[in-house]
Amino acid sequence: MGNTAAWSDTKKSETNKHRGKDAFFTSAEELADQIKGKIRRVTQGRVKNLDVFLTGTHVVLEGFCSSFHPFQLAQHAAMEATDDLLVDNQIDVG
Repeated sequence: MGNTAAWSDTKKSETNKHRGKDAFFTSAEELADQIKGKIRRVTQGRVKNLDVFLTGTHVVLEGFCSSFHPFQLAQHAAMEATDDLLVDNQIDVG
């Protein structure tokens, strides 16, 4: 019984690792998903058809919003999530 609890605690710590801006990501897709989630939280879903993808040196944001405020919030969220990549904000405002 004691071994099961120890294994359970170890498994929890492995699956609940913190993913901050200094964390290692296993793929560009995982990082893009992390950035997309942060943008959705910060903008409260005000960027429609949001897509985030990575090139070699850039994070590219695409989507649509009705004002510049969510555009700017998305820009800053992406910049905070990535220290060493440039952010190319292609979100349309209108």
